[in-house]
Amino acid sequence: MLPDFSIEIKNSINKSYKLIYECSAAFDQRKLSLTIEQLKWKLKAQNLQRSNCKRVFGVIVESLENAFKHSAEQNKLLENKVNLAVFLLKHGNNFKLIVGNFIDSKTVVVLKERFDKLLELPKVDLQESYLKIMNQACIDSKGGGGLGILDIAIRSEGNIITRSYPAKQNTNFFVLEATIQAN
Repeated sequence: MLPDFSIEIKNSINKSYKLIYECSAAFDQRKLSLTIEQLKWKLKAQNLQRSNCKRVFGVIVESLENAFKHSAEQNKLLENKVNLAVFLLKHGNNFKLIVGNFIDSKTVVVLKERFDKLLELPKVDLQESYLKIMNQACIDSKGGGGLGILDIAIRSEGNIITRSYPAKQNTNFFVLEATIQAN
């Protein structure tokens, strides 16, 4: 089923973007780490300023880790393989990261609402929310506290699009598309 969603994602990509990296596969912890490492080297090859490289890489790491941890296919111990689609593209000074994974249909609604609310906030409020969560040190059963999506929103300066496609057994294929400007 993942190849169908990968094709759907590829067809939605603006043709002015150059594909830098693409992978649609079942990911375990090892494959996730290898993919993050590969993406780091792909970014280094773009000869970005260090601060821009760190910003883009931060979005990559947070997006992939969130997709892996919070997939409907994952267990509480993070031992399962999960299907992910990952695309990194570039156009001028803009990088576009597209990550897709299967999540529970009810979670899609909550996640979209959460992103919509975050994207309405000014950058200062996003940063304050980030610090507040850090100070409260609230961590859920999968090791997160909501910092990941805040970090993605801050680093992408709110240039985020989410969409989902109905899948199987009360799940949706959720797609996060973040555009990060590297000046």
